[in-house]
Amino acid sequence: MGLIRFLLALSVLLEHAGPANGFVMVGGELAVQAFYVISGFYMAMILQDRYAGRLRQFYRNRFLRLFPMYWTILGITIGLSALLWLSSGGTRAGLLGAWLTHGGDLGVGPLLLLGFSIPFLFLQDAVLFMAAQVGTGALLPVADFRAAALPLHPFLPIAPSWSLSLELCFYLLCPWIARLRIGWIAGLAALSLGLKGWLALKGLDFDPWSYRFFPTSLGYFLVGMLAWNLGRRFKLDLPKPVPVLAWGLVLGLLVFWRIGPEPRSLGFVAVLAISLPSLFRLTKDWTWDRWIGDLSFPLYLSHWLVLAIALRAPVSLRIALAILVAIALQLTVGRWVERRRTR
Repeated sequence: MGLIRFLLALSVLLEHAGPANGFVMVGGELAVQAFYVISGFYMAMILQDRYAGRLRQFYRNRFLRLFPMYWTILGITIGLSALLWLSSGGTRAGLLGAWLTHGGDLGVGPLLLLGFSIPFLFLQDAVLFMAAQVGTGALLPVADFRAAALPLHPFLPIAPSWSLSLELCFYLLCPWIARLRIGWIAGLAALSLGLKGWLALKGLDFDPWSYRFFPTSLGYFLVGMLAWNLGRRFKLDLPKPVPVLAWGLVLGLLVFWRIGPEPRSLGFVAVLAISLPSLFRLTKDWTWDRWIGDLSFPLYLSHWLVLAIALRAPVSLRIALAILVAIALQLTVGRWVERRRTR
């Protein structure tokens, strides 16, 4: 399913870079929700097969999967921003611009939250729900960061990394969730998505509540876990054209889903979840597909920096540069990680 994951990362890139010739694909929010589903599917699979009884190895590999790449990109971001600050005489600081202009306005609470979450990822999702109080700098919860005078999220050097905080929370829970029966997993998924619907009825149907709030985002991870469990229990001997058609359907929906009226995200998520077992069996031995999929993580994390550096370049060039940087990161950091991960 590597090509699917790459196209989801590309959808996030297009959301931030701007549409290329009007081409937007599924958009950033729906792409992230689809990533949650795929993550849940993979975690259920490896916990029941590869890491059964090997919880320490599971967490070690999860650490290696996320942190070396994140820390590398974070270091590059800080380094380039510092060079820009020095070369501009202290008037510009790249992706650290919020620290340059408003860092002195932050009190102890915001500084502690950011000082912990930036290097260690945990609680970066909470940053989206926090602001600093003007005048005192105190930590202040907010329902809508756009309405806050001094929101905290611009202080995150790598903006997309907030979703890794949700991933980490899920990793902490999934070994125990994976032990539950299918009915319990389905019930928890229904509760999570039901909470999302209830919050929407109460008017909290906007970003960050729509896809950055862990209690409601957990449902998408659980849908992926449910897809793995159902696929394992009811293995269907499908004719070979059926998985191929499912693969083509998901790719087609992924690329063209945003054409026409605004869709409901649950429709795409449902099609993806139902297709995942057959998609995995179809693509698990495709070496080229895995190679492309491995680019999705560095592309997702590094594109924010590339877009900031190539701010005035045409959209198509910015996209090409982001993909080239992702390839370079995968060939260096990604390969280093793969050599150290245990099977």
